[in-house]
Amino acid sequence: MKIQLVWIGKTKAPFIKQGIDFYAKRLRHFVPLEIKEVKEAAKGLSASSTNIEVARKKEAASLEKACRQSQFVVCLDERGSSMDSREFAKWLGRQQDNGTASIAFVVGGPFGLDEKFVQRCHYRLSLSPMTFTHEMSRLILLEQLYRSCTILRNIPYHY
Repeated sequence: MKIQLVWIGKTKAPFIKQGIDFYAKRLRHFVPLEIKEVKEAAKGLSASSTNIEVARKKEAASLEKACRQSQFVVCLDERGSSMDSREFAKWLGRQQDNGTASIAFVVGGPFGLDEKFVQRCHYRLSLSPMTFTHEMSRLILLEQLYRSCTILRNIPYHY
């Protein structure tokens, strides 16, 4: 199964970028991995609700282009399903067992994802009841994907 990570904007914090590179390299030992950064439309806009909605719609159009039609699309959403690491590994294993050839995990930008885009996704995933920055969410997601692969293969990383 191929995994694609799609997110809004570039990762700016050097320590997060380093962590993303670290876990992406590890994850690629288990699965083909592609990371796509979609241009941030909200950059430099005032935080008015009209501007934010317009930016979210532009970003949603770019995200839809970045995700292939045949992919199973998962968006990170605070209202999504929450699970522990072992449950997430089982869920990922079921996707593979069910014949999912490619799965895209979508992480929104600073202002989140367009609600219509979220409704079109196949699955909503919450990383935690806590709120993380969109950049931290990228790193946490990558680590959890790597952890899931080690759990599924009985490799001693998860304790």
